[in-house]
Amino acid sequence: MADIRPPPLRLDPRLRPTVEVVERPPAERPAHDSLDAIAEWLVGPARRIASGARVFDEFAWRMLATGLPLLRVTLHSPTLHPQYLGATFVWLRTTSQTEQTLIAHEVADMIRPEDNPVRRVVMGGETLRRRIDIGDAVLDFPILHDLKAQGATDYLALPVASAHGWRNYMVTYVTDRPGGFAEREIADLTRVSQRLPVVADMYSQRAITRNVLNAYLGAKTGPRVLAGQIRRGTGEEISAVLWSSDLRGFTARSDRLPGVDTASALGNLPRLTVRF
Repeated sequence: MADIRPPPLRLDPRLRPTVEVVERPPAERPAHDSLDAIAEWLVGPARRIASGARVFDEFAWRMLATGLPLLRVTLHSPTLHPQYLGATFVWLRTTSQTEQTLIAHEVADMIRPEDNPVRRVVMGGETLRRRIDIGDAVLDFPILHDLKAQGATDYLALPVASAHGWRNYMVTYVTDRPGGFAEREIADLTRVSQRLPVVADMYSQRAITRNVLNAYLGAKTGPRVLAGQIRRGTGEEISAVLWSSDLRGFTARSDRLPGVDTASALGNLPRLTVRF
């Protein structure tokens, strides 16, 4: 076995915060489904579900209900956010849960490009397949070692083109069936995955709009603008305090440090909340 083991990566939880966890009750999990029905669901009813995590959770359960031998399904979605480069949705059959997390920009800097399947698929457009259970398996990504420990036998990562054209989504499928995926199953997974952008683009654009407005207008004003309160000349009277302050020694420090280090130091300052 070609056990190419990259060094383990220990991430600060603040760089990968959990946004939502979905656990569908057993009675609501489909027992039977078809690929054609899932394709039609993606372009119709799926767009009316409240959150992207709930859509992906139902998608994974429906794919399992077709008879596909799925252990794990993930979707990696790029975004525009000053703190986060994207969101990841992970469904696991063994936990019966879908977890949505945000991925900070710093995470990409901590992983070598050759060790990062997300970078290779999302930005490079590669399709990756790794058999995990064979004698000469090439385990060249850290995630493959984790999956092997869970009993996985086959890993497939597909680029899925966004309608907006700026980057791909990445969807992965993992099985724990001896012998891995059949070629027919690979073709079926690839075909259905091409429908995912119909809903992924919608939820992604909602998140981008919300993120940008919240970042530059604030968590209170951003949602109000998004809700339609944008008419010129309207306003609201509020009680507020304008506080101007300086940082001790900042001028000398900014003269001494490179600009990128100064910006990083400002970004790491603790936040102060004052209540009246």
